Amino acid sequence: MEEAEQLCQRVGIINHGKIIALDTPEDLIANAGLESTIEFSSLQEDAEKIFQKFTGMGKVIGQGDNRFILNTKESSKALKELTRFSDENNINVENISVRKITLEDVFLSLTGRRLRE
Repeated sequence: MEEAEQLCQRVGIINHGKIIALDTPEDLIANAGLESTIEFSSLQEDAEKIFQKFTGMGKVIGQGDNRFILNTKESSKALKELTRFSDENNINVENISVRKITLEDVFLSLTGRRLRE
């Protein structure tokens, strides 16, 4: 996906055989309405089940191996909400990082799953 973001003039995102988005990589990212991706982990067994209830500032998506991502418009507010939610639900969150959204994040946001390689 990184190569498509850097080299392609137009990118189509297909989900279950249907084109759900078609545009330049820059416009797909800009039109996603997202700004940042917050990545974090939690070693608690029930963390994924509990994070499914998170409704503040975006949807938490489980990535397997106790890793999660949250795509959001406002990273500072989302971090506060994530911290509050974690405290209220007694979940220990570790290894938090914030980065600019990528085309792969847009794909994940639109399809709910990672690109199969």
